[in-house]
Order: sequence, then C-alpha cells, then structure tokens
Amino acid sequence: MRTAVRMALGAALPLSLLAVAPPASAEETVCGTVTDDWTVTTVGINAANGINDAGQIAGERTTDSSTRSGVAVVWDEGEVTELGYLWGGWLRGRDSRAHDVDDQGRVVGVSSQLDGNVHAFLWENGWMKDLGAWGAQSWAQAVGGGHVGGYQEDPAYEGNYFQKWHASTWTGGTRSELPVTPGSQVIDVNERGDAVGVHKLVDFPITGPQEEIAHTAFARIGGTVHDLGTVGGKWSIANGVNDDGLVVGQSATDAGGVYRTGFAWTAGKGMRELPDYGVTGTDAAAVNNAGEIAGWFACPSGRSGVGVWPSPTSAPLFLPRPAGGERTWVTDINDRGDIVGTSIYPEGTRAVLWRKKTTG
Repeated sequence: MRTAVRMALGAALPLSLLAVAPPASAEETVCGTVTDDWTVTTVGINAANGINDAGQIAGERTTDSSTRSGVAVVWDEGEVTELGYLWGGWLRGRDSRAHDVDDQGRVVGVSSQLDGNVHAFLWENGWMKDLGAWGAQSWAQAVGGGHVGGYQEDPAYEGNYFQKWHASTWTGGTRSELPVTPGSQVIDVNERGDAVGVHKLVDFPITGPQEEIAHTAFARIGGTVHDLGTVGGKWSIANGVNDDGLVVGQSATDAGGVYRTGFAWTAGKGMRELPDYGVTGTDAAAVNNAGEIAGWFACPSGRSGVGVWPSPTSAPLFLPRPAGGERTWVTDINDRGDIVGTSIYPEGTRAVLWRKKTTG
C-alpha cells in the first residue's frame, strides 16, 4: 500500500521537460479520454499519502503554513483523527506526517524528535512508537501487514547526504537493513512484507550532470533481492508493489537520463514500459492487487495529468480533475480501486479522493 512523497526527497528539507519520445503501444487517437469510472472530491485534510482497503486515508493537516509544519492524521469517512507527535516532538518543533496505513489500521510516518532529527514512527492502538535511533534521522514510508519500510541514516558517514541512507524494514519493532547499496530507501511494502525502492543514490538528482545519476530500483520479493535495472537509461525508481509481486515505478529511457517512462516489473518477465502516448514523464505511482495502476502521463497535444492504467498492458485514462485544483498528483490506490492524492490550490494544498464506482 502506498504513500505520499514516494521517495522521501522531502527529508532533505525541514519536515514542515515535457519532450516527445518514440511512441509506445497506446493509440494517440484516444489520448485525452477522461474515465467516468471514478468520481472526485477533496477531503478535509491538506495531503493524502496512503489509503487502505477500508478507505482510511493517512495524511497530514497543516498547522503552520509559514514553517510548513503539520500534524499526522487519519481521515475515515469525514472523521479526522490527529495522531500527534513523538514525545520529544511536543517539546521541539511540533511536526509530523502520516505516510501510509495498512489494512489493520497501523499508521506509519515521521515526526520531529527532541534530538533535532526526524524519526520514523509506527502508530498502533492509539500509541505512537519511535522506530528510529537516537541521534540519527529515520523515515517510515510504507506499511503492509505490520511490516514497515523506509530508511535509517548512518550519522557516522561523512559523504554526501543520500549516501547516509540505508534501506530498512521494521517488523515487531526490530529494524533490518536490506542488502542493497547505500543511498537507499524502501518506498513501498506489501502485505507479505515484500519491499521495493531505490538504491545507489549519490546526490540530489536535480543538482548534478545527468550522466552522474545512476540510482536504480530494487525489489525484495520472497526474500530475494533484485536490482531491477532500467528500460534503456541510467536510472530507475520503484514506487509500488502489490501482493503478487508486481512492481511499478519510473525509469529513464536514454543515456542522458532526460527521457523517462513508467514501468511494470515481475520476476518472471522483468521490466517493461507501460503503454503511454510517446511523451516523456510517464510515472507509475502505485498498484493494487487487481493490477490497476495510478500515476501520471501526458498527450502529444500538451494535455497532462493524473490517470489510471486498468492493467499493465492497457492504455492510460485521465482521472477527473478536482475543481479548482492547479496541479495534482496521486500517491496510492487500494484494492477497491479508490485513489488518493493531493492538489495545489491558491490557499494551499488539499487532499483528493477518487472513488471508483461500483458495478452491478
């Protein structure tokens, strides 16, 4: 199940090209179709980062827009529960956000802590538990079946910022470090405990020459760790995994790392491009157990936006836009097909919920 900021590049901050590429398999003549299988509405919080099969949404409510501070919340059919902060966060820089919620109602995210670092937390049975180590930054990005995924920083490392990150999972409160290259983060986990993410990060991706960017997606499926490679470029990132081991994400398609596309990966078939309309930037953000994929794509006409692939081999369809939203992104999809995301409005951000219509 998925969360917001699929990649926690936001951790580098305080808590608080479109170009034409060779066409893929979708038909240009249908690009721009808006699906009528989903309805769209905003809900009463400022960001929606994850949704479980019961429709509970993990996210955040802004408490101070000047400092970008907020409080982790769970939205449940109009009722909003504030989760608060880790004990030290009440004393130092109150700031937290909820990134994901599993089908048993466990919530994970990050909170300020008294040591001045952001700490990963697990909220369960009304109690917020600190998963991090004192004196080090940690990040909980996803949860499934009680398995938590994210990263913990190695404060002793003196290299660049991202190389301090070590992809980690927590089960029963015990942290395990994944056997991947440092500069790594778990971005999603499924109900079985399979984990996907990115490793080999060496610097903030937008600051250096494109040829220096060479991070790649990884997946730990059934205890085996796979480097997923790319679909022709030098970098990739895995954003979501379902219980069948279907992984989705984004990959560069050229040596310069400029052109990019969404991908689907399985252990049996490897990485393959998702159908799109030949415009760079396609991104697969999340996948459910039915194989429906939520993400972003664009048309040669210039129209772009959030959409859904009914299957990994289907052409994408645009989701209806939230009224008044200036820019929108999606973060998660549950097994009912409900999708969550966030949209920018003149006064700030609002969480968005697309409900899939029932049939029959």
